[in-house]
Amino acid sequence: MSNLELESQSKSPYNRPEHWTNSQTPPFFDTVSFQKRINNVVGLSREGHPIIKLEWAAQVWSPWWGDPDYWVSYTKADGYVFVQRWVFLQRMELGSYRTAWIQTHSDNQPPPPEYYTFFSMAAEHDEEMIEGEPACCWRKWNEKDGQGRRTYLRCWGVGRDPNDSDLDRIKVAVRYRNSQPWHDPNSPLSQEEMWRIRLRGMTVEKQKQLKSYAIMEDIVEHVANSVMGPTGRRKMIAADKPVGGFQQSESGLYVPA
Repeated sequence: MSNLELESQSKSPYNRPEHWTNSQTPPFFDTVSFQKRINNVVGLSREGHPIIKLEWAAQVWSPWWGDPDYWVSYTKADGYVFVQRWVFLQRMELGSYRTAWIQTHSDNQPPPPEYYTFFSMAAEHDEEMIEGEPACCWRKWNEKDGQGRRTYLRCWGVGRDPNDSDLDRIKVAVRYRNSQPWHDPNSPLSQEEMWRIRLRGMTVEKQKQLKSYAIMEDIVEHVANSVMGPTGRRKMIAADKPVGGFQQSESGLYVPA
């Protein structure tokens, strides 16, 4: 994307968080055609479901929590203010999360028939790096409020429509996946392993909410510190710690470790 295109998109309402609302309506984009292109790159599951799918972030709700995954604030009067971004989600097979679901839900509610976790977001960030992070992300994370305290806000970059660069990112993950020994995607994951996978895609706001509720605070603190970068964005390194037989590739896709 050229600097002119970035400058133009940065002025869009979708790139001005102060104007984000509780609207869940996405901008026009041919998601059907782009999803077909994704499927052509990464394939489908054994049952014919997308392994990676494109969604409008404001429409993604967590079956684990019963609330949206991508939001920046909440009030009783207006409800959630949603993140205005396109996101790519990666499929988890039922066998991998069924046991963890049963162990964490005491209401006998059956596990959802499908579950997708964060893969990547259609957004551009500064090429300049500060302490290993894009400069825009570092600045946002280190902003201070009127009392001189760090606000720890997440940088959402310059949002854009999905394009070929996203497909290239998926291709990198597929090449890495195909170079590794086969691993059964239905192999059960433990509660902590599922926490690690889910936390990778959580917004900083969601993490703060969990900590304020003291939900498994020791695991949240440990896992958040170990797998989240200083901007609240997931570390995307091939050497990342394997999770239940899966390891995250440079592109973010979980592949057999």
